[in-house]
Amino acid sequence: MLEERQFRTPEPDRNQCGAVIVMVALLLVVFVGFAAMAIDIGHLLVVRNELQNAADAAALAGASHLYPQIPPASPSPPDWAAGETAASTNAPVNKAGGVVITDYEVQLGYWNFAHTPPGLQSTGITPGAQDFAAIKVTVRRANGKNGGPLGLFFAPVLGIKTSDVSATATAVMASPGTAKPGALLPVAISKAVADQKSSYTCPDHTFKIGSSYHYPASMAGQWTSFETDRNDVPTVRDLIANGNPTPLSIGDNIWIQPGSKTTLYNSIPVPADVMLPVVDAVLSDSTHSAVPIWGFVCFHITGSEGGSKKYIEGCFNDSCYAGLTTGVGPNYGAYAPPTLVQ
Repeated sequence: MLEERQFRTPEPDRNQCGAVIVMVALLLVVFVGFAAMAIDIGHLLVVRNELQNAADAAALAGASHLYPQIPPASPSPPDWAAGETAASTNAPVNKAGGVVITDYEVQLGYWNFAHTPPGLQSTGITPGAQDFAAIKVTVRRANGKNGGPLGLFFAPVLGIKTSDVSATATAVMASPGTAKPGALLPVAISKAVADQKSSYTCPDHTFKIGSSYHYPASMAGQWTSFETDRNDVPTVRDLIANGNPTPLSIGDNIWIQPGSKTTLYNSIPVPADVMLPVVDAVLSDSTHSAVPIWGFVCFHITGSEGGSKKYIEGCFNDSCYAGLTTGVGPNYGAYAPPTLVQ
């Protein structure tokens, strides 16, 4: 007869249970840490992006007031006070983490596009050709600034309740590197002429631009048909009325056309503020070639005469606002709408 045996469920090992509880607790901390990273870091990035938008808007607003956008032309020094006021009192429409941004930290100075030196320079320097007036704006969510540090959701479990967040933007008023359609009068001048800008500034120092067949190289200018090689009066007259049909940037080639085209001088608007392409070439009445654009300069036309004289008279606008432009180029006194560089 088989012996009847009783089977019992073994009792759990208490030490094992304790180890599982400890492991679960540790894993819970890890999971909370991952949640903190996924949610809190994501929230921080969203708020930082909102702060960046606010900094960008304030820097652009400030830079746009460094020089006036309408005549009369501003003096050469930037209006630092107007720029700082516009940047620091930017309309309170930007929010970060649900808080309206009202505290803007503003720095003024010159930005060198060759990065020599890098960063923002003092307002007291003598600016070179690569130095342009700039405004740097920093916005923060920190103690005493824009509602204080950003509150976190899960990180307090780890002892981290808040975090500072900030963003910085720098905007400049630079000379243009690209002329949009309609921006240019089809008269190219040589770099030798543009380099004399300081000697022929408005309103008291007018001079005559004309073909070197009639005028010295230091005053030479010639008709251009821009990117289309057509040397006829109707084509150039249409370009006088409508400007360049396509965007033109520094380095792009434009056609210099020979001939005085005497009747065209009657089509030149007088008086008028125009922008001219600058080419690094000696222009002559016999020139027929495609040459690269070196820069852009503002010119105020005071007169134009054909006949035996064949000239356009005027002066250079020092620090003019060229609305149909963008980018960055050599400084010949024209300023494009503000652009972000940082």
